[in-house]
Amino acid sequence: MKFNYDLIPVGYYDNVYHRLRGIQSKWHHHKFERFRQSIDYVDKHLDLACGGGTFIGNYFNDNSFRVGIDVAPAQLAYARTKYGKDYCHFLCCDGVSLPFANESFDLVTSIELIEHLSSQHATQTIKEAYRVLKPNGKLIVTTPNYRSAMPILEWILNTFGEISYKNQHINRYNKSRLSNDLAEVGFEMVSVESYLLLSPFLALFGWNVPDYFKRIEPDSISKTIGLLLLGKAVKQPKDLNSNQL
Repeated sequence: MKFNYDLIPVGYYDNVYHRLRGIQSKWHHHKFERFRQSIDYVDKHLDLACGGGTFIGNYFNDNSFRVGIDVAPAQLAYARTKYGKDYCHFLCCDGVSLPFANESFDLVTSIELIEHLSSQHATQTIKEAYRVLKPNGKLIVTTPNYRSAMPILEWILNTFGEISYKNQHINRYNKSRLSNDLAEVGFEMVSVESYLLLSPFLALFGWNVPDYFKRIEPDSISKTIGLLLLGKAVKQPKDLNSNQL
């Protein structure tokens, strides 16, 4: 059954982020903070499935040109009202057919999108990201790690949470599959690691407790069995690719 994303309250995830209490809010903070660490300065940045605009609206204070896209008009209206600026725009479209010219962006980001798509649509979205990236441009993507405790966590959320992901997460990835899918499209310098493990759940004991634990939580463990995957890939210049054949 196809999930109706209009059922999600307008600004829901942005409001959760700004709640500043509880596990779910801390989860989003730690998720976005780690993702932001992977991003260098760029001139043009495209964010796929931006929702209410939380990531690009809160984690950048430069004047880079940023575009967030999503399929939910109401969420985009919220994003425009709260985060829209001369250099930060929000458009309604999907990732399967992006309304941008070839080689338009230095960076494409995708935070927990591809698990919501069929395998075919996920592959097409990755291909579109490749098309609109400039040579040496980067794609950075996250998705749940289904070779971790994520299935158990999702069962808990689906059973007791405000929003169920049962009909949302229809495409399941592990490290090898995500790495292979990025490489098959043509990306090079592909790396995939996991992150985010126990720290957000300690928000039960106070908002700042997870931040302390995150600093001492061994990277070797979270990079092995973390609940989310972080994939990074580069679109190499064509002439460089040709020289490597």
